[in-house]
Amino acid sequence: MSPVLHGLVRKRGELSGEVAKLRRQLAALQSDIQAVDRCLVMLGYRHAPETIRPVEKRPRVARDFNVTAFILDALRDAPEPVSSAEIAGMMMDRLCVDDRGDDAMRRHMLVVLGGLRSLRKRGLVQDGVDGWRIADE
Repeated sequence: MSPVLHGLVRKRGELSGEVAKLRRQLAALQSDIQAVDRCLVMLGYRHAPETIRPVEKRPRVARDFNVTAFILDALRDAPEPVSSAEIAGMMMDRLCVDDRGDDAMRRHMLVVLGGLRSLRKRGLVQDGVDGWRIADE
């Protein structure tokens, strides 16, 4: 068998293994949901448990990552004012975020904007028409 075919066969096996693992996880989650549904009924919940809306947890930006320190470093290193979108892009680079879609960018922008507002309240940064910069002392 050629090395290319061998690699593709191996890759397919790995992907099939991931699918099998996800199916086991899904079955366990469905079992957990059924157990919670039984508890709801036992405790007198009067509505159909299936009508409860799913809640998706939003992934958090890396917990050990100091956003405000990163923003200050990015602004100190920048030769000119920087937009919040540029800072968010730099942060995604630092965190090795591969997903550059609108949702991922929006999440990181919100984190950056929160950090920038906090720094502005403390008088450490200033915003202007051309972007954010370290505050004048």
